Amino acid sequence: MQINQAHLHLMLNHIPVLGSVFALLLLGGGFSFRSRSLFSAGLATLLAVGIFTVPVYLSGEPAEHMVEHQPNVSEPAIHEHEEMADIARIAGLAGGILAIIALVAGRGREQYPGWSTGLALLVSLAACVLFALTANLGGKISHPEIRGDGLLPVSSGAAPAMQGERRGHDDDDDDD
Repeated sequence: MQINQAHLHLMLNHIPVLGSVFALLLLGGGFSFRSRSLFSAGLATLLAVGIFTVPVYLSGEPAEHMVEHQPNVSEPAIHEHEEMADIARIAGLAGGILAIIALVAGRGREQYPGWSTGLALLVSLAACVLFALTANLGGKISHPEIRGDGLLPVSSGAAPAMQGERRGHDDDDDDD
């Protein structure tokens, strides 16, 4: 099996999306239960999200070149995905940098500094939302069924649904 740039992008992009959710849950648990170990795990996860943001971003452009001229691929969806990815990338990298700073600042202490807990939660929440929005927009690139434009792939054999109409049926409910 040969993995191309589009495959690589699709495989890697799940790490920041799911990782940001896990980081948010771990950081929230650490904050709520005042658990240093949960908070440390959340920071480590946030750092991993920041690291994996780089290859996901770098694999995006080559993936675009592979799919942009294929049938059922939406150029506007690619553009929207790219724009959101730029913002999500900044949040992911900021989370990774913040995680390093917080881990160093909390080293040798019983608890992490107060500023680091709130800020890490905030950045993690922002990254989580932005990665989810980016993933949603990315899915719309080659999935017309979730774009909402009513277009389905020609090869699917499915006919677009007609609102308020059923083919071959009389909608008259009279029983005569």
